[in-house]
Amino acid sequence: MHTLAQPSANAEPPARSFWPSTPGFWLLHAGVCALAFGLTLLTAGLWSRHPGYDLASSLVWLWVFTLAMLTFRWLYRRQHWQRHGVLRLVLLALWYSASAGLAIATLVSLSVLPFFWSSLWPAPAPAPLSRPALALLGEVIVRNALQTQLFVGGWIFIYIGVTNARRAKDSELLNLRLENRLKHSALENLRLEHSLREAQLLSLSDQLNPHFLFNALNNLRFMVHEDAARAEAMVVALSAILRYSLERSRHRTVPLREELLVVEQYLYLMRTQLEARLDVALQLAPGLEDCRIP
Repeated sequence: MHTLAQPSANAEPPARSFWPSTPGFWLLHAGVCALAFGLTLLTAGLWSRHPGYDLASSLVWLWVFTLAMLTFRWLYRRQHWQRHGVLRLVLLALWYSASAGLAIATLVSLSVLPFFWSSLWPAPAPAPLSRPALALLGEVIVRNALQTQLFVGGWIFIYIGVTNARRAKDSELLNLRLENRLKHSALENLRLEHSLREAQLLSLSDQLNPHFLFNALNNLRFMVHEDAARAEAMVVALSAILRYSLERSRHRTVPLREELLVVEQYLYLMRTQLEARLDVALQLAPGLEDCRIP
């Protein structure tokens, strides 16, 4: 039931709500009251010699019983009885059902018996405060208390079972939501890290490419007048680098063999500028040509 579920939008404050505002509580209570009232009418119609007294007692009983159950619900929530173990909770339920049963039977008897006193006992009826009258009153209270205790106990155990099931379901939903939020958060973090790395790579590329192109074109301008064949080779190398950069930028990884080929083209252009000052040797272990790299 919503009244005892873990924190939710419709949950009532445990220390302030005496009157339930959720329909689940009233549906449960109405079902128990309807069962009790129906059994009373059935037994009164079949065996009772005083149906008027039984009907009046049942009507008063419903109101007192409702007040007792609201009190139990309020105590259950305010004192956090749901945190107790099973044995202690059963003992509390038995204690409350016995106490409430006796209190309800006493209030109902004291409220209804005075109006039916003369019709319940064969003439002459005992005086209201005489010993026989008190003995009869005590017998009626005890008999009704035992019957009421059964209804109170049944109501309590149904209420505890329903609220515990609701609390377990709400807790499961809450854990599922937290798990989904953690997964979503982790995915967002991965996306942010990936975006940051891409931004860093693009920034580095923007810093290097203009400088490289400026140097390559400047060297090519001087080489055209000195060595036309070598200048043509530089144009081919620069064209291969640019084509590789444009085509492979669409892929996350490339084979190591292709990367080494473009590196050799780059080194060829750098030797034009640095000449003997640049000495590079490329060594690759066998079997690594097809490995893919960023």
